[in-house]
Amino acid sequence: MATLVEDGTEHLYQLQERTSIGRDRQCDICVDDPMVSTSHAEIVRDVTGAYRLRDLGSRRGTFVGDRQVHEIELREGDELLIGPARMRFHARGTTGPIPATPAGPQGSGNIDELTRLRAIAELSRAIGVEHDLRKVIGRVLDTCFQLLAADRGAIAVFQPGSKTPYLTLSRERNGEDSHFALSTTVASVVMDTHEPHLSAEIDSDAALHRSASLSVNSVRSLMAAPLLYRADDVELLGIVQLDSRADTTVFLPRDLELLSVIAGQAALAIKNAMLARQVWSAVDDDWRHLERVVRDLPAGVIVLDRRGRCRIANNWVLSRAELMDRSGLRPAILDGLAAGGLIEPTERGGRLYGRGAADDKAGVMTHLAVLRAYGGRPPIGVTLFVEGEEESGSPTLTALMQEHRDALTCDVIVIADSANPAVDVPGLTTSLRGLVDVTVEVAMLERQAHSGVFGGPVGDALTALCRTLASLHDEHGDVAVPGLVRGTTDAPDPDEATFRADAGLLPGVELIGTGSIAERSWLKPAVAVLGIDAPRTDQIANVLLPRARAVVSMRLAPGDDAAKAQRALTEHLEAHVPWGAQVRVTPGRGVAEPISLDTTGAAFDAARRAFAQAYGTAVVESGLGGSIGFIAEFARTFPGAAVLITGVGDPASRWHGIDESLHLEMFGRGVHAEALLLAELAGPAPAR
Repeated sequence: MATLVEDGTEHLYQLQERTSIGRDRQCDICVDDPMVSTSHAEIVRDVTGAYRLRDLGSRRGTFVGDRQVHEIELREGDELLIGPARMRFHARGTTGPIPATPAGPQGSGNIDELTRLRAIAELSRAIGVEHDLRKVIGRVLDTCFQLLAADRGAIAVFQPGSKTPYLTLSRERNGEDSHFALSTTVASVVMDTHEPHLSAEIDSDAALHRSASLSVNSVRSLMAAPLLYRADDVELLGIVQLDSRADTTVFLPRDLELLSVIAGQAALAIKNAMLARQVWSAVDDDWRHLERVVRDLPAGVIVLDRRGRCRIANNWVLSRAELMDRSGLRPAILDGLAAGGLIEPTERGGRLYGRGAADDKAGVMTHLAVLRAYGGRPPIGVTLFVEGEEESGSPTLTALMQEHRDALTCDVIVIADSANPAVDVPGLTTSLRGLVDVTVEVAMLERQAHSGVFGGPVGDALTALCRTLASLHDEHGDVAVPGLVRGTTDAPDPDEATFRADAGLLPGVELIGTGSIAERSWLKPAVAVLGIDAPRTDQIANVLLPRARAVVSMRLAPGDDAAKAQRALTEHLEAHVPWGAQVRVTPGRGVAEPISLDTTGAAFDAARRAFAQAYGTAVVESGLGGSIGFIAEFARTFPGAAVLITGVGDPASRWHGIDESLHLEMFGRGVHAEALLLAELAGPAPAR
C-alpha cells in the first residue's frame, strides 16, 4: 500500500482507494492550517493501480515539487505541498518513517535505546495534538512496528464505561489492513487483570495452544497490553495486541515492557481524543441551538466564528438577497464563507481569485484604470456610475435615476459586466435574458403529524412541494410555463465538450431542453429552484411536515415582459399543487427586464475597432443568458444613448462561485480597449 510521509514530523499516512486531504477534521489527512481549504485535494487509486492526485478547487492550490497541479499521476518520491505541509509519496511497501530492523531470536533487542526513546518521544508529540481517534491508533501501530518485531498489530478501543469495542484497527507490518481479530483468551486476561500479557511461545502455552484462530494464522508469539488512563480512577480504554509468525522471532519481557510504555502514551492520547470529541459535540450542539434561536428572529443575524468566517445566517438575511449580493455574493455562498472562502484576493496561475473578482469588481476597476491611464483627464466627458444592487434586481435604481437624470445624461453607456468568449477574444453582448422570482409555500397540515400513525392516507408538504416544482419542466427539460417568449438563432453552437466543462457538468449528465445550445442559453426561458426551506438531514424526525417553501427563479427570453412572465409562473405553480394542498405564491422584489440591443451606429463601430486593436482579433457579438436589470432602466431613461455591454470575465471565471477568478492578462487588454474606445469616441485630435 502506498504512503505519504510528512516532512518534519515523519507522520506516515497509508493511502486508501480514495484519500481526502483538507482542513476538515473528517478528512483522511487533516492539515489544520488557514492556508488549506476544507476539502483541498484527494488521492485516488485508479483501475491500473496508479495513484492520482487531484486538486478540489482549493484556495491556494496543490503543488507537486514547484509546479501547481490540478490532476497528476504520482511517482515514487514526489513531494506534495498542501498549504504549509510537505509530504513525500512512496509506492507500495513503505511501512513507516523509521523502518524497523529485522529481529533475531532475542526479540527486538537489537534496536538501540536511543532509537526507542526518540520514537516514543515522537509518538507522544505526534498523537498529543491529534484528536482524530482513528489516526491516533494508526500512529500507535506505526510506532509498534518501528520498535518491535511484530508481524501484525491490532488495537481495540472500548465504548466509554464498557468493555465493548466500538473502534478497532488491524494492520499487517507492510501497512496492509488485516482481518485478524484480538485473541479473546488474551483479551479476557488483560481486561480482568489490567496487566500486560506475554506468550513467548504459543505452542508451549496450554491455554493459547488450543486457539483455532492463532493456529490458522501460524502465530508463534503474542503479547498484549491494556490501554489504561490513570486519573482519580483507572479506566480501561482498550487493548493493543501484537503477534509474530516468524520462526526465529519471539517476544521477550523487555518487548512487553516497551509495549506497555507505548500503551501508556496511547491511552493518554485516546482519552484526549475522546474528550475532544465530546467538546466538539457540545460545541456543535451549541451552534445548532443558537441557529434554532436566531433562525426566525425578525431582524438579520449573521454569526461569525473566531476566524471571522460566516457560521450562521438567519432566514431574515437569506430572504434579503441584497445583503449578500452587493458585490455578487449570492446567499448560497454562505456555505463557502463558512468553509473560509476567498474574501482576500489571491493571485495564482495568472488569475486573481476572490469573491466578485470578475463579477463585477473587475468592471469597476476597468473604468477606474482607464481614468487613471488618462491621468484623470480623459479625452471626453465621463460620468462613473457604480451600481451596487444589480444582483438583487436594483430595487432603488428607478427613483435614483429620476432624481439625478440631468447629471447622468450621456451619449454612450459602457457597462463592463459581461463575458468574453475566451481570454484572448473580445466580446460585445447584444442581448440579455430577463429575471423574475417567486416564493412558493405549500401547506397541508396544522402541525406535524406522526409519519407512522398517519402516513399513507395523509401526505406531507415537502413531497407536495417537490411534485409542484417538478411540473416546471416537461419531459425534455424545456420550461413548461405557458405563454413565455421563445426565440431562435442561426448563431453557431459552442463546442459541447467545452460548454460542459465550463459549466462543471458531471460525466454522464445530460443537457436539458431542446434547440441549439445558443438558443437554450440566450433566447429561451430557464427555471431554477434556488432554495428550499425544509429540515436539515441532521435534524429530522419521523413526522409529516405541515408546510414547505421554495424560491423559484426564471430567466426570460428577449422580447418577453417581466411582469407578465412572473404572473404566468405564479399561475402555473398554483395550478400544479397536488392533493388539494394550500398554496401561496409571493412575487420577489427583484425584477430584470430582458433586453435586445441595436448594435448599429458610430459608437458600436468605434468599439469594434478599439477592442479589435487591443485584443488583436475581431470582436465576437453574441447574446448572453444572464440578466443585468439596470440596462433596461438606462435604455428607457436615455433612449438616444448607445449601450455597449463589454466583457470582463471569461468562461473560466465561475461567476458567483467560491472560486471566482479574473484572468489578469485579459483584464489588461480590457483596460487598453476601453482607453482606446474613449480616444475613438473623442475623434481625431485637432491639427496644430
